[in-house]
Amino acid sequence: DIPYPSGFDSRNVYVNISKLIAGSGGLVEGYQPYNWSLLMSIGFIMFDYAELALGLSFSAIVLSLIGAKEIMRRILKLDLNQTFFVLLLFAVTPSLVNQMFTEIKGDFGMLLIQIASILVFFQWYTKVKSDNTSTQYKLIILLGLLCGFGMGIKLINMFLVFIMLSLIWWENENIYGLASILLISVSVLIFAGIDELSGLQVYHKSIGTTVIVSVVGGLSLMVYSFIKQRQKTIRKLMYSSCFGVALLFMFSPWIMKNFSESDSLSIKTLILGNTPGPGVGNFQLIRRNYEKSKKK
Repeated sequence: DIPYPSGFDSRNVYVNISKLIAGSGGLVEGYQPYNWSLLMSIGFIMFDYAELALGLSFSAIVLSLIGAKEIMRRILKLDLNQTFFVLLLFAVTPSLVNQMFTEIKGDFGMLLIQIASILVFFQWYTKVKSDNTSTQYKLIILLGLLCGFGMGIKLINMFLVFIMLSLIWWENENIYGLASILLISVSVLIFAGIDELSGLQVYHKSIGTTVIVSVVGGLSLMVYSFIKQRQKTIRKLMYSSCFGVALLFMFSPWIMKNFSESDSLSIKTLILGNTPGPGVGNFQLIRRNYEKSKKK
């Protein structure tokens, strides 16, 4: 018998995409970016072994635990007993066991990249303190590449991207730059249509006002930060630019794929891609029905 995950998401999306890639000899049209399924497809393409494909996905769990150990030892400064206690407690939680044997998805692939991103960030932060300029920019570019690859696994990694930008701008002497990044992040999430995934954007009556306030407030605070602390703001902008360019470089293949399939310049479509099969979430229909219900 060929092993195959019994979880719905794995069976119908993650592992299924890997098999479709191997069967068609190319990328599968539609779907959100699927870097991890692409990696798993090696097991089917090169060796035609489902065991290898599942093993590649399972390896992310082991590597994530190793990465978590490094965070606890190097950053949190926990002793060896405390570290192993936390790791073992984490490893036996039902949700993790479910991911190990039932839902072989991309979640732990994303977790692995996120842990690597955190380790690189703290390494960068150490270099900032030591004022090693050359290494600083190498690490910030590596951080951007990792975050971009993580977005190619699951778009929810976008939240980590904004957290990393906020941490880059974190400075006790200048909170205006941090506030600016937080407001701009909110406007980008709304403008890109990421919040539409829940289907609730149509019920947000002041969505336009929220975007305007976030953009105007964010840009105003950035200008004020530049006036108050010019040198530090320029340096933070340089860090953010290197981070953003590296992220876009890593994510750009999916943007090109989505554009070639849709011929649309919609930011939402370029990021999320086309929905495979008939559209399920018709938000225009939801809005129309909502407007009708208000008139009754």
